[in-house]
Amino acid sequence: MRKFYIILVSTLLFASKITAQEKGVSYQLATERVSSIANPHYTLHFTIPPITSEPIHATEVISFDLKKPVKEIVIDFNTVAANLKSVTLNGQKANYQFKNEHIIVSAPSFKTKGNEIGIEFIAAGNSLKREATEFVYCLFVPAKARDVFPCFDQPNLKASVTLKLTVSKEWKAVSNGSIIDSTVNGDWLTWSFKKTAPLSTYQFSFAAGKMNRYSETREGKTINFYYVENNKKKLDTSLTAAVDINFKALAFDAKYLNSYYPYEKFDFVEIPRFSIGGMEHPGAVFYNGNSLFMDQTNDTRIYSRNALIGHEVSHMWFGDWVTMKWFNEVWLKEVFASYIGDKFASSLTPVTDFNKKFLLANFAGAYSVDRFPSSEPIYRTLPNLNQAGLVYGPLTYNKAPIMMHQLELLIGEEAFQKGVQDYIKKYQGGNADVFDLLNEFQKYTKANLKEWSTIWLRNPGRPIIDAQLETHQGKISKLVLTQKGEFNPTLKWTQYFEVLLVYKDSISKIPVRIKDYQMELSELKGRTAPEFIVYNSSGEGYGVFPNSANSIQDPLFKKLPVETRALLVINAYEQALLKTPAIKYQNGMGPLQFLKQLSVLIRDEKDQQLLDRELRIMEGIYWKLLKKETRSTVGTSLEISLLEAMKEHSKINRTAIFKSYLRMANSAAAIDSMYHYWQTRSVPAEVTMSADDWNWVAQELALRNYKGSEILKQQLDSITNPNIRKTFSISMIALSENQATRDSLFNSFLKPEGRKNESDVATALRFLTHPLRQAESRKYIPEALKVLPEILATNDLFFAPTWLSALLDSYQDDQTVKILKEYCSKPHPEVPDLLMKKIKQTADWVFRANEVRE
Repeated sequence: MRKFYIILVSTLLFASKITAQEKGVSYQLATERVSSIANPHYTLHFTIPPITSEPIHATEVISFDLKKPVKEIVIDFNTVAANLKSVTLNGQKANYQFKNEHIIVSAPSFKTKGNEIGIEFIAAGNSLKREATEFVYCLFVPAKARDVFPCFDQPNLKASVTLKLTVSKEWKAVSNGSIIDSTVNGDWLTWSFKKTAPLSTYQFSFAAGKMNRYSETREGKTINFYYVENNKKKLDTSLTAAVDINFKALAFDAKYLNSYYPYEKFDFVEIPRFSIGGMEHPGAVFYNGNSLFMDQTNDTRIYSRNALIGHEVSHMWFGDWVTMKWFNEVWLKEVFASYIGDKFASSLTPVTDFNKKFLLANFAGAYSVDRFPSSEPIYRTLPNLNQAGLVYGPLTYNKAPIMMHQLELLIGEEAFQKGVQDYIKKYQGGNADVFDLLNEFQKYTKANLKEWSTIWLRNPGRPIIDAQLETHQGKISKLVLTQKGEFNPTLKWTQYFEVLLVYKDSISKIPVRIKDYQMELSELKGRTAPEFIVYNSSGEGYGVFPNSANSIQDPLFKKLPVETRALLVINAYEQALLKTPAIKYQNGMGPLQFLKQLSVLIRDEKDQQLLDRELRIMEGIYWKLLKKETRSTVGTSLEISLLEAMKEHSKINRTAIFKSYLRMANSAAAIDSMYHYWQTRSVPAEVTMSADDWNWVAQELALRNYKGSEILKQQLDSITNPNIRKTFSISMIALSENQATRDSLFNSFLKPEGRKNESDVATALRFLTHPLRQAESRKYIPEALKVLPEILATNDLFFAPTWLSALLDSYQDDQTVKILKEYCSKPHPEVPDLLMKKIKQTADWVFRANEVRE
């Protein structure tokens, strides 16, 4: 299959005329360039004024050799013609055209070695972020470098970069290369950076501004941490801890991979109001400030920070050092970053409990897409990199690591580690695809990995597992497991999980490796029938399992291992959402019954991470799966249950439950209490609230139209951090009691300049579409859908799906279902296929919520 595929693609490519008529970076253009261009190098100089309204002047020299004769060189540059000032070729004025986001340089002949294209231009584009608080950074993933500077913007044409930044003399600067020197000229300071190792363009970046720097050296290696946070409590709690975790992650990965850190330096940068958690620029990793700096910690937040750092550090090898050939295989870098990042994060805790943490970190996200008929395979087709952001998401970040864990279980831990080490060693500094990866693993196993990977990679959906148990005179006479695809009954997965027999005074684990449609567990024949059976008790198996809802009500539930309790909770939630022709479990709970059961479970659940997940599920059911009248009926009793549950817990857990109480407070008495807590800053015993917490409490009160403008104004006055003030100010508009004010804010989001800070826009949009405001915000949906193609073209990689989620996730009503079904039933030629799939996936959640709501 692989050989045939390569021959077919090659035939199509050489039969087609490669041109730059298509906007973006097409697969055809990228393939032609990688076969023609060698040893590219960018020499860049940006002059960045501190005043954001002033333009950024830039110069560049693109140096390259040629593998074969060409008539023209196509350079990607997505800007307006006025921003392109001049182009030269080998020191002479170039013959070029600028069209369809490309500079097309023609010449009678190019040199085999040492071609240089010089370009003067204005750097613009939303990928270059300029904050009014004297801070600038760039985010070029997946193919956004071309928005800011001319380049070959594709992952399989790596280039070294030599950078100069001229900025305000009061600013610091950081980039992939080490700082060589800095030169002052009046009010300006020019930073010169060392030439980098070859990078894909999405890996290049820089940041500059009024930053602080903290440095630490261990065993001759120095890490510099650039940050803007000024909260002393957060700095005391998190500054040295963040550096320590990065050091530990680098050491963990180097040992696991038997490979030294591949770059000449490692720095990281706090990006305030960052739209994503982190970005793996080699030598200059960017992290979301909220992810690094905490003035309050608990197990969940600490693990999330450790896993994020583990993820980004693992990217130094997976993605940066060994890079996928095309962004349809972005999962190939993300899967190892997530999986090895989770291994690292689990290694830092006294109790490793990897299965619990891995289950809680990944399965709910994977199911959020894979439970619907609109789901996609992990491996997708990508015709143009202008759609590359759409292949990210839960399938890439959550399902792919689950698949990789199953691979490790299939071939064994030692063989898995050897295969990964061989993969890194063989393709270091270059590009590789999934076939290259599987070939390395295949050396260590007799399993047919090609067949195995076809099911996991190239088919959407999940298996529905069922069980037929027969007993006779208190003994098991037969237990048969069956599986079939939720929406494609012909599919069957090979995977490993455990079955747990639960007795009054003991438990018995049975390992299972299912690979056929049906499997009898013959080793159980004759055993004493247990009180109940937990299927997939280790939480490693993927799919919906036939666990009785009664198991989480059984007194023995609290004695089960924590990963088993977590599995039963997540599985019960999936059963509550299950609407499929495959199987309908007769003993599943509906959303309301499950919500009530969770309010009982949280009294006894002492594991912080599982408790946090149970609380998040409760909040989701309450706001997204209950009708307004049902919330009114059960709200008071739920509020009382949460306050009662607090009494059974320690300080950290008590705080988590109290925060959920505030988020779900809906009765007049509870809202009055919330206002009292906020006004007096007094809380129940052993509950701790930070300054950031009081910000969102003020927002919750405003959502409920409780002295909104007064409270928000007072809260804003208490905020000293300029970045937090800016975010809060935008939220104030979204929370206004005045409908015209909210409408005006939404209308501003329909224009590119109104969407420059994606994280603030997403937060505001969620407030606008909150269940308490939906009667007034439903009218936004048609216009918000109409602008999606422009969002895809102008905003960062994740923002189109984030926009959809913020817009639609909380709706469940018949009217919204009608709007979405009408939209999805009509052709939309302006919407790329990958984007339409994202729309349908988000719509499917609304349809399901409408079906199961109570």
